[in-house]
Amino acid sequence: MIEVVKGDEHAFSLIYDRWSKPIVNYFFKMLWQDSEKAQDMMQDLFVKIINKPHQYDPKRSFKTWIYTVAYNMCKNEYRKHETRKVMSNNLNENIGVKDNSYNYDMKTDTGIFNQRLKKELQLMSDNHRKVFIMRIKHDLSIKEIASIMDTSEGFFML
Repeated sequence: MIEVVKGDEHAFSLIYDRWSKPIVNYFFKMLWQDSEKAQDMMQDLFVKIINKPHQYDPKRSFKTWIYTVAYNMCKNEYRKHETRKVMSNNLNENIGVKDNSYNYDMKTDTGIFNQRLKKELQLMSDNHRKVFIMRIKHDLSIKEIASIMDTSEGFFML
């Protein structure tokens, strides 16, 4: 990234090749498993890197830095989503019915497991869901997650 800051386009290509897939997967998991939204957000992140490479802090690991940028983009997207949700609830458009059709005979089926996991993740607070996804799905350490979320490692002991 230091080379990108100096204007090296080849270095940017290497970063894009290495990090675009993990970042799009991160956005996919964090943003309602919407693949189009994930692709758009990943592209926006790399546009930010191109336009403002000087915002990189070389004192931090690149992995922690790029996930911090992605995390902050997700927080902004959640705010937009909440605003839209409140507005549509006011219009009585988003009334849902609880789905009790979980079939216990098929609990080992991966598809059903993933559906159930998705539902449970939606029941978690935003912070718990974010931490779970970063830790389990993206294999980030508690130290890296604490740095991304700008909190202490002790925060996760609660």
